[in-house]
Amino acid sequence: MKITVLNKENEVLAVTEGNDLLELAYNEVYQVGDKFVFEGKAGEFFTITVDPNVVESVVYMTKDQLEFTLPQGDWKRSYHPESFAGKSHVLTMKKTEEAVINQRRNLALNGLDKRGDQNYYPHTDPNIVTREEPWFEGRNTVDGYKDTKGHGPFPYQSWGGGLRDDLEFRLYFGREVMIDEVILYLRADYKNDHDINWHSGIIEFSDGSKLPIEMLKTTEGQSYKFEPKKVTWIKLNHLRREVSEAFSALIQIEVFGREI
Repeated sequence: MKITVLNKENEVLAVTEGNDLLELAYNEVYQVGDKFVFEGKAGEFFTITVDPNVVESVVYMTKDQLEFTLPQGDWKRSYHPESFAGKSHVLTMKKTEEAVINQRRNLALNGLDKRGDQNYYPHTDPNIVTREEPWFEGRNTVDGYKDTKGHGPFPYQSWGGGLRDDLEFRLYFGREVMIDEVILYLRADYKNDHDINWHSGIIEFSDGSKLPIEMLKTTEGQSYKFEPKKVTWIKLNHLRREVSEAFSALIQIEVFGREI
């Protein structure tokens, strides 16, 4: 395994390598274009941290290298404001313990997810993002933050597609997993009727099955349980709401299950 910090010219700023557990201290202020490269064996699980304010994530790598470029400008506004700040940083990478891999857990959680990356999983892929704004990106729904009572940048980052009725949200796992529950946290900024909840939708599974769901106006997570299914992805579609100028959006999705 190996962790490398590089600048925008791909010059090495810091590096460490080893077998089971890596910690890389970097005592400089990050600059625009800096990035982290994590190297491990494709087909294995790694637990990675890039910042105390970004959730520790278990990722499944389908290539030997994972690259994470630091968010800058507006892109940083969907992260905790103290993320990547200052000049004292520690990056960690370890092979994920078998006990963690084999337990029933939230298989959707991935604070490292970002648009376009598909060589480490889980990975989100919505068909529409409101005004292409970072605080409405798909990755916001798997970052571990669940404050539903507002909208916009952190801490209310969500996936939103405006007032459209053709929205689809797909979550890829990168391998076959066994799942039995989906929990949705709808955005609930009901002050001044900014938001309205979707009242129905369909969860579609890669095995061809579909689960019609109903959704309520609530600030809490809504659980949908089903018989265990072997899947490689799930998709939310046919999302319907009452006719209104208010918006509907998804703060967080959790998918519980196990590895096969």
